Amino acid sequence: MNKIIIIALSTFKELIRNRIFYLFLFFAFLLVFLGVAVGQLSHTEQFRLTISLGLAAIHMCIMVITILLGSTVISKEIERLTILTLLSRPVSRTQFLLGKYGGLVVLLFVFNVGFFAVFCLNLLFMDFSVTVHDLWPVFYGIFLESLVLLAITIFFSTFCAPYLTVLFSICLFLVGHWDLSSIYVVKEGTHGALHYLKIILPNMEIFNWRVNPLEPFVTGHVLLNSTLTSMAWVAFFLILGSTVFMKKDFA
Repeated sequence: MNKIIIIALSTFKELIRNRIFYLFLFFAFLLVFLGVAVGQLSHTEQFRLTISLGLAAIHMCIMVITILLGSTVISKEIERLTILTLLSRPVSRTQFLLGKYGGLVVLLFVFNVGFFAVFCLNLLFMDFSVTVHDLWPVFYGIFLESLVLLAITIFFSTFCAPYLTVLFSICLFLVGHWDLSSIYVVKEGTHGALHYLKIILPNMEIFNWRVNPLEPFVTGHVLLNSTLTSMAWVAFFLILGSTVFMKKDFA
């Protein structure tokens, strides 16, 4: 466990020097000045638009960061051959994989907390009445989804090139958010295949609580069920990734 924590902290420190933080600052300022863009609307319209656009922007930003960082965190170690040095020490490949995942989890948590703080300040600045009690489940859902997506990306990165990892991760992300009831143009057989595909793949929509500040519906049961589902998918993909990674040849 100590080795995993050491690798995780080392990964986190390396990632915070990444230019991806400029993207965070960009979106943070975008949220702060979002009120200016909708200033001509009524107060109610401003509130709904700010909530909808702001949370959608944060959600997409976190997912993009998750895929981009998750697809390269292992491949960089392989390309620089630093992974050979690490694995020559008494560190197993599973510990290495879990450490890298843990470091990214810490970074995603920091991003979520940062976006939450900026978004709350934006709502306060615009004099909108929304409680933290209704808002925090949204960010918790985004965090749970990012954990699953990160595990998927790490799994693909154990045997795919970074660009393929990004492609496959985006595909599973999109499938996880598909609403098959809105697809009318596909044939019946294709619709059935897509339906079964959604059953065997993670359903990302169970973490989508972005309307909660407008119409609160998230209960303790929903939170518990989504948390357990997220942890189950994370464990599943990390076990698969570890199994593949154990057989990978770095020579």
